[in-house]
Amino acid sequence: MQRFPFQSQVNQLQELIRVTRGDLAKDQRQKVMNMITIDAHSRDIIENIANTGKSSSSAFEWLAQLRTYWDESIKDAVIKICDAIFPYGYEYLGNGPRLVITPLTDRIYITATQVRDENASLFCCWCVFEGKRE
Repeated sequence: MQRFPFQSQVNQLQELIRVTRGDLAKDQRQKVMNMITIDAHSRDIIENIANTGKSSSSAFEWLAQLRTYWDESIKDAVIKICDAIFPYGYEYLGNGPRLVITPLTDRIYITATQVRDENASLFCCWCVFEGKRE
């Protein structure tokens, strides 16, 4: 079996799993479980990018990922995906206990952020997102 190229990310994920085995309040446990879900998805995406050899920061496989960065000039987080960049906003992540990230979720992130970046109304396409099922 090939060793994962970003061991620090795997170590961080293992630490989050260890935290869930400790004494946590229900809401704290759910937050950590959401972090595990998001980080496991990130780990899989990065592993896939590394295995395909498309590791350039300008490769579409990387640009198409929802990425969060700290912007020192505004002292806040920003979201980047494809060519869209906007303040994070600390949005509601949905029903935490049922959080799942799939290839469809990734496509919805791209579509929604591109629409938002173009200052278009999400109402016109929200019905597509509202019924998301896999």
